[in-house]
Amino acid sequence: MNSLTTQSLSLTFPNGVEALHDVSFSCGESSFLSLLGPSGCGKSTLLRIIAELIKPTEGSLQRPAGELSFVFQAPTLLPWRTVRKNVQLPLELSRNTREASERVNEMLELVGLRQFANAYPHELSGGMQMRVSLARALVTRPRLLLLDEPFGALDDITRQRLNEELLTLWQRDKFTAVFVTHNVSEAVFLSQRVLVMTPRPGRIHEIFDIPFAYPRERQLRASAEFAQLCGALSNSINEGHEHAAAHA
Repeated sequence: MNSLTTQSLSLTFPNGVEALHDVSFSCGESSFLSLLGPSGCGKSTLLRIIAELIKPTEGSLQRPAGELSFVFQAPTLLPWRTVRKNVQLPLELSRNTREASERVNEMLELVGLRQFANAYPHELSGGMQMRVSLARALVTRPRLLLLDEPFGALDDITRQRLNEELLTLWQRDKFTAVFVTHNVSEAVFLSQRVLVMTPRPGRIHEIFDIPFAYPRERQLRASAEFAQLCGALSNSINEGHEHAAAHA
């Protein structure tokens, strides 16, 4: 089973708050899917269910066989370890130390941080720290990469650059990516498909197929077609708000 599939996932927390309701979708092997919606709509909760960090109240989940990696909103680097040692950590934890040095060097080269291998996190900018976090997530060559708003705290220029670098890594390693964001432009630029979610309880309001070919160049963001699609997704988010309010 190499696709990711959820069927009628729902989650109600012990305090009675319903976070997700009847969420069903699938994405194929090596695809790039974004979950888009307002803050508090259950996007991150859904990602944690996919990672099997949380169990749903109802429904089922099937995910690709093989390694899974998770990139969180903050870089979560260990401050007492160098860049190299932070990236190497998952290999140490899995006792996969064979070829570890070569794998770490390869990832640092890919994210443009080879010359910072011996630096410590406090010596890096926010964007560089996120590059380290990405390298650490990808060093195990996962089949499924889950990303929870990893670039949300960065300025627009850094965010756009990291979007482009993430796509380069995805095209190179062909992992399945599920990316959580509330940034419409980011979702459109990165994804093959975008799932628009309603406010809590999170439901899938609409699914968009993104027609732009890869590789996606930065000038795509300035095109009329890109702006039109961003507008359609923004409208869908607003409709989701109205739909949720009408059924509250």
